[in-house]
Amino acid sequence: MTEDEALKLLRRNQSTCFLCKWILEDLLANGKLTGYPIDGNGAGTFPVDAKRKHLTLEAKSVDIIHNSV
Repeated sequence: MTEDEALKLLRRNQSTCFLCKWILEDLLANGKLTGYPIDGNGAGTFPVDAKRKHLTLEAKSVDIIHNSV
């Protein structure tokens, strides 16, 4: 998935998926994936590898929907 495809997917899903919303906010604020959001102690609460896995699952769900129509 390209960066443009990821951004398009995140923008489309941000209103119904809080994880997509957090990933999009992270990318727009930091220009890359980080541990955002940050807790009260300054530690990240959503690891980069988990964000990548979520994006992969979101992309696969879109593929399944498109292929079944």
